[in-house]
Amino acid sequence: ILERGVDILRSVSDMLREVNSNHKIILDMQKWGTDIPEIVTKQINYVAPLIDEAIVCPMGGGRQSLKAFVDACIKNTIKPICVLEMTQPEANCYLTNNAYMKILYDASLYGINDFVIPATKEPKVEIKNELLKSFYPNGFEGTVNFYATGFKAQGGQTKPMVDFGVT
Repeated sequence: ILERGVDILRSVSDMLREVNSNHKIILDMQKWGTDIPEIVTKQINYVAPLIDEAIVCPMGGGRQSLKAFVDACIKNTIKPICVLEMTQPEANCYLTNNAYMKILYDASLYGINDFVIPATKEPKVEIKNELLKSFYPNGFEGTVNFYATGFKAQGGQTKPMVDFGVT
């Protein structure tokens, strides 16, 4: 998208849907979630006809931007997915080291139940504990899903992720 604009997304989306209408188009533009809420909403609305799911990384964006992301996704029938931690070594250099706990709590209130964790770091038991404190007291009855990134070039390990419950 950065090199060719949204038209490349449109081309890929059209091509995949022609081959098989069951393909899910997942847009991984994590940094979009760090902008002001109005821009986050505009970004999602702009690509909404082309995608089925969207990944956001709310670190640095705050609650209102995360809520704007979720609201725009719901309005456009897009599944929201939230990154809990980044893979790069200094991901928390300018942020709180335990930002994922605040994100999990807010996500539970806003209706996100799909999360991305880095395969380059040991999965945190605290995430599972925080889920019990954040989701279930807020009346959550669904399933929480974890996805992982950072395998091949970044060296993430599969076994710890599978043991943690990554799908």
